[in-house]
Amino acid sequence: MKYRNLVFSPIALLALGSASVVYSPIGCGCITEADDFVQRFDIPKSALRDPKAPNTEMVQKLIADRLARKKVSLDTLPGVTSCAKLSSALYRCTYWMWRAPGRERGVEVTITVGKGGIFQAVHVMPSLRVGAPPFPGQVGDAEA
Repeated sequence: MKYRNLVFSPIALLALGSASVVYSPIGCGCITEADDFVQRFDIPKSALRDPKAPNTEMVQKLIADRLARKKVSLDTLPGVTSCAKLSSALYRCTYWMWRAPGRERGVEVTITVGKGGIFQAVHVMPSLRVGAPPFPGQVGDAEA
């Protein structure tokens, strides 16, 4: 009987460990690009509380502080599909933070880089897309 308990203990631990991986947000793909953006730049919920008037100045400062003196590329920005390289010195990312049927609101982040891709400046402004398809997974639950 003791041998049986020794055999099943490691199997139980292995099963428990496997189950916990399945339910992690990264394992299930539950973290949206907007969530990644908020986490990567440590943006407080208070800055994004109002979908019609996000605190773009605060968001802009947090991004600038985080990217100062760093090399920027599509690989270093949060959101694989949210960002595009517009030129050798310009990146634009749009993060849809709030969704409602037929529309989305978010922030558009434009980043300028200098020689060697080193961060120079950032500009953040509110963004609205009307006629957007309904997508699950959003930051904030306010109406768009």
